[in-house]
Amino acid sequence: MKTLIPVLLIFTLFSGLVSCEKIADEIGGAVEITINTDMEAPLVVVPTETKGPSDTTFFHKTTTLDPNENADLADHLDNIESIEVTGITLKVTKVSQENLVMYNGHFNFTDLVNNKTFDFDTDINTPIQVGTIIEIDNTHENWNVIVKAMEDLHAGQITAHGAINSDHFEITFVYGIGVKVKASM
Repeated sequence: MKTLIPVLLIFTLFSGLVSCEKIADEIGGAVEITINTDMEAPLVVVPTETKGPSDTTFFHKTTTLDPNENADLADHLDNIESIEVTGITLKVTKVSQENLVMYNGHFNFTDLVNNKTFDFDTDINTPIQVGTIIEIDNTHENWNVIVKAMEDLHAGQITAHGAINSDHFEITFVYGIGVKVKASM
């Protein structure tokens, strides 16, 4: 009985290994996976010295978003088969005070390889508080700039500028590009 248990254990392990090899042979050795993730770039904006219209103060900030640095995709960059852009969001995650209003806001993404730009403006007098989300979908003009940049894994420069109804503020926006990625393993 003592020798039967180790023999059965070895047989079970060997059978499992052979079965895995057969499955890999059956499916051609590659498995397709789908990853849903957000490419995100935070922008912390503070007032510039320039006053804007209607008792506002301007802000201006740039940062870089590089899909090659996304942790969810890091292990799959060489095996990506397709990338679908599912949406763009601008989220407010931090504010230094209450009752802030963005008189106007302009946000753009410039592909750092081919210099093409995707941009959008916010509505005039957009309330700014933690949890505010501005969503952009695929009907927006120049959507293809974002799609092409993500498909080609190009980094982009994100620029934000506009005017806020205060002289003293700090706002953290997170510019996010949602993607659905198919990769093989």
